[in-house]
Amino acid sequence: MAQNSDIYMMYAAELGLCLKELDMTKSFVEDVLRKMALQLREEKDKGMSENKRLSYYAQLTHSVILNLQAVENSVSALSLLMAQNNDNI
Repeated sequence: MAQNSDIYMMYAAELGLCLKELDMTKSFVEDVLRKMALQLREEKDKGMSENKRLSYYAQLTHSVILNLQAVENSVSALSLLMAQNNDNI
């Protein structure tokens, strides 16, 4: 049977993989937001209702990025805590 320290290290490693996945997802969403912002700048004088819609979507996309960052921070802290617990066992 695996010891607690082995289990903690396995969880910490899995959380590290989650961080990589989150980072890739966040990078993709940031790229989408940059494209939206560029389009908003280029088309600021065009159709007002379409601009409002794109602006709204950009705000939602920015919110997604902030939430992903919060999840990333939480997973990172949990991974660090598990690694520290492993050192104390």
